[in-house]
Amino acid sequence: MRKKIAAILVLVSVFAFFACSKKEEGGPVKAEPAPVEKRSVSEEEEAAKAEEKRKVVDITESGEELFSHFITLEKPADKLVSDLVEVYNCSVFATGLGSINANWMRAGNSKAALEALNFAKSRTNILKDKEMKALLDAAVDEYEKYLSGTKTPDPGVEKKGGPDDLKAVAAFYEKLSEKYSPGNFVKLKPEEFIKSKDLKRFKDELEPLAKDPQKLSKKAAAEKDFNKKSLYALLLISLSGFNSRDAVFEEIFKSHKYSPYTQKLWNLWRGGDQAQFDGVSSNSIIENGRYNSMRREVALGILEELKRDPGNEFAVIDFIMTATADNILRTGAFNSADGGTTSVPDFGFKLPVPEL
Repeated sequence: MRKKIAAILVLVSVFAFFACSKKEEGGPVKAEPAPVEKRSVSEEEEAAKAEEKRKVVDITESGEELFSHFITLEKPADKLVSDLVEVYNCSVFATGLGSINANWMRAGNSKAALEALNFAKSRTNILKDKEMKALLDAAVDEYEKYLSGTKTPDPGVEKKGGPDDLKAVAAFYEKLSEKYSPGNFVKLKPEEFIKSKDLKRFKDELEPLAKDPQKLSKKAAAEKDFNKKSLYALLLISLSGFNSRDAVFEEIFKSHKYSPYTQKLWNLWRGGDQAQFDGVSSNSIIENGRYNSMRREVALGILEELKRDPGNEFAVIDFIMTATADNILRTGAFNSADGGTTSVPDFGFKLPVPEL
């Protein structure tokens, strides 16, 4: 199922030419030393194993975290916007199922997986496309039956495979990638899109700014031009070791404005935040709930642009890439969760390495 759940990436890879620890916060806390209980070597080993199992069980994400960032239209919209919202909401389910599967494969917590599936089931009515809703309902039911009849393995024992024979799950992903392929929405040539993302043309302006992250942060915060503000923030998040919790990032996401750089900025931001604060081990906490709340904000900003200019095909592609980018998963390559788009862009110069 790992392969089939990952089929959501087909939506991105269909136009792959476009593609492109938790560190402790604060200093150490001083405390009076607790009495040390003497244990035998075997007792110590068993205690360590028990603690590891507990941590692994706790890594599962709830249904509320995975399925609460839908978009609903308050007013009737034109067909393009309505269809793109449906792409987005279908992708919420697709990426959420991927996270459930990845967590289950790592933690072996069938109860948590079933609870998340039940939450997802309670939200399927948000889909307006009757065909996609029927396929999704069938997929969730099939996966639920699979998990209910599967013996829960020991936590911490990563499974080597998954439910590869779930035909309804595969059908949902296949129809999603077929129905909402970017080619159904735009006539944009690949080279045109790639050229629009070329940052090397800003080399002379950006290279001096990269030498002083603190100054760059202030410049990004003060900038009034939204394109420039987003560009400065993109450079900022690309600098190794810079604080992903800088207020400028969420300010940009929540502005509901569009820039050619906001989609890439969101991708780099969530990857950097995960690495900087929660770590990238298979047992790390993954804050997809928080990352996806910002995904929604970015998507809303792109929709505002498309309401203003429905002919902006660059924005259409940015929206689809935002909608279909997979969640950060604890299985597979960390930086390949969304087709490799979390890689640092080429600014035309070598980014400075921070002093240790």
